Amino acid sequence: MLVNTKINRVRLRKYCGPSKITVPEKANPLARLVFAEMKRQRISYDELEAMSGVLRCSVKAWRAENQPGLASISAALGALGWDLVAVPQFPVLPPEAADALETLGRHLRSDQAYAAALMAAASYPEHSRQYMAEQATRNLAKKAAAQ
Repeated sequence: MLVNTKINRVRLRKYCGPSKITVPEKANPLARLVFAEMKRQRISYDELEAMSGVLRCSVKAWRAENQPGLASISAALGALGWDLVAVPQFPVLPPEAADALETLGRHLRSDQAYAAALMAAASYPEHSRQYMAEQATRNLAKKAAAQ
């Protein structure tokens, strides 16, 4: 008996027009990549939940208040056809690998969504620091208002 291992990727919906999913500016860079891919592939939150096993409410919470965990973002990206892998930083790469990445980067500049997602992923440490500073400021303001 043959089993189709990609059965969960089969979409039963008919074409319903352009996706209404937006890519939030202040979300985690990896979450922004998930939203951009959902929009590009016209996948709904319910379909992503069925394919990845990550709850719809969790994915929606990535838009503003929550940071995605490694397991959930990996599952969501895997359901969309992406792999999350660790790569060395650019200065550590061998010269031939650095040249290949620069060539790839030039090709991706034509596609704004992917280029923005890659740039955002590269700036993630800075984004994370800013997010934590904003959260600390909000918490101090809440404590001051409560007193």
